[in-house]
Amino acid sequence: MKRIVFAVLTTLIILTAFSPVLLTYVSPMEDASYNLSIIGEDGQPWQGNKGWTVYTCTEGAVKELTPTGYGAYYGLDYPGQTFYFSRRLTEELDSPTLRIGAANRTFSVFLDDELIYTDCPELDNRIGYLTLPMLEADRFEPLVVSLPAGYAGKTLTIAQSTYAVGSDAPGSDADVFPADITLYCGYAYESGLIAQTARHIIPAALLFSAGVFMLIIFIWNASSGRLDASLPLLAQLSFALMLREIVQAPFFFYYFGVLPIDLTALCLYVSASLLLGLLVCPLSGWLRWTMLTVALLQFGVVCYNTVCEYQGTVHALLCAKATVFALLLAFLLALLAWRRGSAFHRQFCLLVLTGGAIAALFLLLGPRFFPELQRADGAQATALSLLLVLMPLCFVAALIALAVQTVKGLVRRRSETSILLAKEQFARASYDTLRAQTEQTMELRHDMRHHLTVLRALLRKQDYTQAQEYVDGLISQSRSITPVVRCGNQMLDIILNGTLAAALRDKVRVEVVHAAAPASLPLSDPDLASLVMNVMENAVHAACSSPVGERFIRLDIRTKDNFLVFCCCNSAPLSEPAAGSKKSGPLSSHGYGLKIIDRILKQAGGFCRIETGRGQFQLTFGLPLRCPEKTAAHKMQQG
Repeated sequence: MKRIVFAVLTTLIILTAFSPVLLTYVSPMEDASYNLSIIGEDGQPWQGNKGWTVYTCTEGAVKELTPTGYGAYYGLDYPGQTFYFSRRLTEELDSPTLRIGAANRTFSVFLDDELIYTDCPELDNRIGYLTLPMLEADRFEPLVVSLPAGYAGKTLTIAQSTYAVGSDAPGSDADVFPADITLYCGYAYESGLIAQTARHIIPAALLFSAGVFMLIIFIWNASSGRLDASLPLLAQLSFALMLREIVQAPFFFYYFGVLPIDLTALCLYVSASLLLGLLVCPLSGWLRWTMLTVALLQFGVVCYNTVCEYQGTVHALLCAKATVFALLLAFLLALLAWRRGSAFHRQFCLLVLTGGAIAALFLLLGPRFFPELQRADGAQATALSLLLVLMPLCFVAALIALAVQTVKGLVRRRSETSILLAKEQFARASYDTLRAQTEQTMELRHDMRHHLTVLRALLRKQDYTQAQEYVDGLISQSRSITPVVRCGNQMLDIILNGTLAAALRDKVRVEVVHAAAPASLPLSDPDLASLVMNVMENAVHAACSSPVGERFIRLDIRTKDNFLVFCCCNSAPLSEPAAGSKKSGPLSSHGYGLKIIDRILKQAGGFCRIETGRGQFQLTFGLPLRCPEKTAAHKMQQG
């Protein structure tokens, strides 16, 4: 337990130390910018010309335009005339950059009458000689112009195009609006772009890594002969959420243009379908078919909504409500599966219920965190906000629950492999013991004729004392034969013969009083091996702690009142508790081995008794051959 706590604390410390490094560029640098726009922000009154002079210039003849009082100007000489607006720059910034709201207009930018940027390099780019054309379509991004070092104190002049004759715009008396102008630090702007990208790329990379990890585990399980359909489904769910994160990035539009369907919503609904399919896998019986029906109906609604959206018909409210209803119904079915003993659904439901309060909080604050909900009607906003909270919560719950089940499966298979390896080692030890005993028996049989001849000669001489000594020697020699236990249970024979052979090699005297057990016991082979191996290992270890001539192990295995009674007595150091002390019941104070024995016996409904004293340690456990009532076990324990 201490090792696990140490490992967890070490992991948390390392993650705490290095996670901020991954999130370094998520937050942009502090933005130092100046809004130099003449047109006021939405809902704000006009704040004057902010130092700008708006005018037209024709071959040196300057004519100032008249402000309207709300950011517009009028007074052009003719339609399509290029106008200028100038301002002295007093603001000082690192990496100064201009951002101009270009739309469908073209510009030329001058600093102290020196051209630093133009949309039309083929024209005569001098102040007073420009006739800039309009663009046929709006630009998607504002125009960004970097200013040279030492710009402060110089005059910025911007030439801007207007609508020409023949356009849908009115004539020369039409108002013109100088473009929005922002002066900002270029580093801060670039860091904002990096932060905007990082906020989408990091979650997408983590989701992709989770999907790849699930597929690796899927291949690993397949190599072990076990196919788990929930793993590829969870991987696809991770990839669907990754795709949604990428689609939400603002630069997605510039790569793929306008799509005929809302791919962000489609990814959300498809991920919900995959989650429903994931919940189907661990189920059986009518729960599986009910959950599968819910998943198919929800997926059908998603497909119908996609087709309708492609054809120009919007049914987003129907799709959102159907998906939320399907998830809630699936959660109720998961609760029923929990009651039926599904470990995966138990952990899934616990995690979802634990996050219920957080989900309610997100539901209340949803429009603040997801601005798109504010543009929807009330019913749609409620359904989407609930769905946007339920999906991450259910995904994380399913990911953790499946990871726990996968780890438990790996640990269980590793334990089974360890038990099989130990069983093989004990089988080899048992075989070696049997072979040694056979060789010793053959040697005795070979020498038997000689021994009988010697005894006959001694008896003829009536030398009874020497004959008795000779017989005692033969008896001592026969005791040196390695005992082979044949109790009737193959697993017990393998374990006992292996441990007894090891005990004999350590010069421990072994005595088997009685050995009889049923061929099958109400324990799995791993549990039976763990139970008996811990008993015998403790016995051998304790016996080896005694002086060489005093080491012994005595076994008595028999059935009584539908119980397998296993009694193991061994020598123990004199430092054990005082003679006559007796303890029965829980074994928590006798080390990890006895804790394991106590746990296995409790699960099987058995009992255990420990007696110590007079330089020996005796452990007796009773294992019910059927499923007895607790009262029967208690009576057996008391008897």
